[in-house]
Amino acid sequence: MDKKRLIWLLSSLGILVLINAAVFGGLFSNRTINLHWRVLAQTSDEAGPYLLVQFAMSDKRAIKSIYVQRLDSDGEPAETLWQVKGKSDPIDTFSFGSTLDGMERTDGHEGRPRLRPGQTYRIQVHASGFRKGQLEFET
Repeated sequence: MDKKRLIWLLSSLGILVLINAAVFGGLFSNRTINLHWRVLAQTSDEAGPYLLVQFAMSDKRAIKSIYVQRLDSDGEPAETLWQVKGKSDPIDTFSFGSTLDGMERTDGHEGRPRLRPGQTYRIQVHASGFRKGQLEFET
């Protein structure tokens, strides 16, 4: 086999591998995670009422990081309430402030974080497959 045929054969094989990755590997698929939330319960502590909230994602994914921030009146982040990093098992729902297997809390706060009524928050989720989602919600 001469050099030209070998280069042509390897180039063709490389193109076929790229097409396979694009079609079957999700190379060009939507990378957005749709997030939804719902209040499970309202309870209170010494600082006042707070909400127990559950989040749902559009599909099961291994989570790499979650950030939840309270927003000020201008929509700018005022405080990071909950931040976790690591790699969870594939999940499609999780509760705010819960400990997910394989993940570690990195926000520096002690105790379980609280979502207070009448506030605006932003959640950002980064998951496997370069997927990410963001949602602003008002309690």
